[in-house]
Amino acid sequence: WAEAWVKRRGMPEVRLAWDTDREGRPTNTVLEQHNVLNEGGTWPMKLRVFALSESGLPRSADALLRGESTSVRAIDGMPEIDFAFANFGDYGYGRFLLDPSSREAVLARPEIVQGDLLRALVFGSLWESVRDAELAPLAYLDLVVRVAPVERDPVTLAGLLQRAQVAFLHYASDSQRDALAERFEQLLVEGMLHADTPGRRITFLRTFTASAWSENGRSRLKSLLANTLEIPGVKLSSRDRFRAIARLLALDDPEAKELLSAQIAADSGDDGRRYAFAAAAAERSAEAKRAYFERFFNEQGLPESWIDAALGPFNAVEHAELTQPYLDLALAALPEFKRTRKIFFVNNWLAAFVGGQLDAAALEQVESFASQPELEPDLKLQLLEAMDGLARTVKIRARFARLLP
Repeated sequence: WAEAWVKRRGMPEVRLAWDTDREGRPTNTVLEQHNVLNEGGTWPMKLRVFALSESGLPRSADALLRGESTSVRAIDGMPEIDFAFANFGDYGYGRFLLDPSSREAVLARPEIVQGDLLRALVFGSLWESVRDAELAPLAYLDLVVRVAPVERDPVTLAGLLQRAQVAFLHYASDSQRDALAERFEQLLVEGMLHADTPGRRITFLRTFTASAWSENGRSRLKSLLANTLEIPGVKLSSRDRFRAIARLLALDDPEAKELLSAQIAADSGDDGRRYAFAAAAAERSAEAKRAYFERFFNEQGLPESWIDAALGPFNAVEHAELTQPYLDLALAALPEFKRTRKIFFVNNWLAAFVGGQLDAAALEQVESFASQPELEPDLKLQLLEAMDGLARTVKIRARFARLLP
């Protein structure tokens, strides 16, 4: 057990597979696993397999997976499977992906997935298929638009909206965003205005604040700031207002700077000054990026918490072309930051500067830095973690970002 779960690198990827007989019933049902790092080895685990027939009758069975595969005879012979999942009850550890037919069934009719836990697991499995470039990000975004209004579990809802935000901002092209923004924004606006609890309305609000893209979306942000659009039972905090302004700055809205000045005047406290510094980092200009990057390194007395707060707005994905010239310098600063900054600062710095990039050229820059033999092992591990997200982004965009919505 320890050899597999403690000493072995990687993680199991587990799938359920089966053949069908002439009547469409499953035969030769098996659980299969492999190491996601393709380094061999297996992990022993006891799983509960779930299968739903086309007639709506569910069946579950326990299975002990010791090697690369094991038979699940309890599933054989049941009526034709509509969808099946290998980790019912969440007893296993690993990445559990749906087979292609189950994936298509859930995307077409997500209501067939019943139960809070199973929905969370299956929607998470679909997202892993997006991250593996098996499933188009826009297909997942379409799923979220359909299921988010009726999702009752707050954790599952937050996860759905966060993934939709990544699909929309990181994985879609500008033309795809242009085509899809109205539908996505409408989901978020309807949710923030009409969801049945303040907590759910806030969840929709914050995704909208981070994802608004269209002219109509910008107009609604400005209506929120002007209090002409109000969310029942939710009062915008100063931080929410600065976040909305940061989004407008990132989109180069002509009124954004004036709105920032007004909010600075309205909140001159310590927190307000930090929020203002962070929001202003989202300005879409080469001059602003250069000035902020120099301040990160050269301004004596600039609080680390201010820099930390500004990293995300500075590295807005819409500004990747403006921030990529600073990527090499940002990476070169890592050893110094390890010695002089708080423990989580390096992770946040990496997540922002690497996560704000989108293309293969930026990935090559990061890979080149990571290959330096003198790089300290712990920094290399942190860098590899950040680099994984960028590598997936490049792969996903190469396959799907050129497709029509």
